[in-house]
Amino acid sequence: MSSATMFPKIARAARRIFHLLIVAALAVTLLPALTAQAHAGTANTVQAQSDSDQVSPELARRRRKARALRRARAIKRQKARRIQRARAAKRRRARETRRARVVQRRRARAARRRAERVWNRLARCESDGRWGAATGNGYYGGLQFSLSSWRAVGGSGYPHRASRAEQIKRGQRLRARQGWGAWPHCSARLGLR
Repeated sequence: MSSATMFPKIARAARRIFHLLIVAALAVTLLPALTAQAHAGTANTVQAQSDSDQVSPELARRRRKARALRRARAIKRQKARRIQRARAAKRRRARETRRARVVQRRRARAARRRAERVWNRLARCESDGRWGAATGNGYYGGLQFSLSSWRAVGGSGYPHRASRAEQIKRGQRLRARQGWGAWPHCSARLGLR
């Protein structure tokens, strides 16, 4: 029986030591040659870098041109972004203005409807809602104007022959002058005064 089979760990360790000794011997003999080559390589690299620092005029001109183009493109992009932001702000303001106009129109329409409802209720009370009423009692139209009050507020002809809108318009003027007291019974009944 050999010692290698008896002591396998010792044999492996001996083999490793032998390999390390061979590597060390090679390193000692080859190291001076390798360091000389390394110094020569760095010198060549330094020389190549210094050569590249001295750029030809043509290459310098190309680089300047490329930088100028990049700057011009950047300025162009900035300008385009500024224009886009301005357009977006303009569209936003236009949308807000449209919305405000719509709201204003709706409110005006609602106010007109409310006012018309009041005048319709008053006409229903005064003349049963008949805008062309002429009963012969000296009062005419849906709001039962007397001829003197009709003419005082700018009406011409007879009130019952005027349109509903015209009668409401004259009624508003009369209310502005005399208040709801121009229709004492119905305004009190409807809770307008």
